[in-house]
Amino acid sequence: MDSNNFPCFSFPEISDCQHRLGYYGFIYYDYLLSWSPKASEYLRRSSNDFKHWVDMGCLWASHIKLIRDQRIPSDFNVRLLKRGYNKESMKLISVFDSTYHDYIKTTYVDGIRFIEDILKLLERMPDVFVVLKEKRKRANLERLAAKSGELLKLYDALDRHPRGWCLAFQEDSSELMAFSDLTISYPYSSTTYEALSARRKAIWHDPTHKFRNTFYDGIPGLVSHSYDELAQRVDELLFQVEDGHYDAYLNKYVEGAIESHLEGNALARFRQLLRS
Repeated sequence: MDSNNFPCFSFPEISDCQHRLGYYGFIYYDYLLSWSPKASEYLRRSSNDFKHWVDMGCLWASHIKLIRDQRIPSDFNVRLLKRGYNKESMKLISVFDSTYHDYIKTTYVDGIRFIEDILKLLERMPDVFVVLKEKRKRANLERLAAKSGELLKLYDALDRHPRGWCLAFQEDSSELMAFSDLTISYPYSSTTYEALSARRKAIWHDPTHKFRNTFYDGIPGLVSHSYDELAQRVDELLFQVEDGHYDAYLNKYVEGAIESHLEGNALARFRQLLRS
């Protein structure tokens, strides 16, 4: 199972999973390696037949952990310094957008409101540095400039900000999250899931209230729905909540609901499965 956003996460839980996608059904293999029990539960209701259902956890969280442990080399801290980031006086926030189009659930207006709120954070909090990694090629948006022009202007404004930086889509998300104090993603981009699975501070921000009453929204403090909620939660996580208290939050609310392990060792479990 990869990082696609399953409908069971993106729609209100109002019935027995009435939102299903055909390409997740009628799959017959020996093993399913799932990110979480919730994802497995969804697939079990979609006419699939696997001999072994393996709660593997989030593979990408292992990359974050390996980079933080310096077992994967990285020069990203040097690049950050060149952009003006000061680790001693600033908190680093990684931001991840989504795919936007007016013919899908996440529209250009959603993307615009999301980036507007991030820019407000930069103005309100002088001791944060924001790095936005774009999900798609900038050229894709430029081809639809009549629709996406305002969004592109906001990306440029963030990149020009002395405490902002826009990374192209091909940059390594795990590398960015490994160095970040907090990750903020548009719902329900998998990056927040990956960061949480590596026990890193992370939230989703829903600026246009499209994802209320969804599965992840039921977890306290995980999804914000307005700028005020976003600013309050960011201030809490960066400047008030100590690591020990956040660990307790993860153990109480996130472990089992988001991922069963929360230790960034899914790759090791995968290797062990391959050898068994």
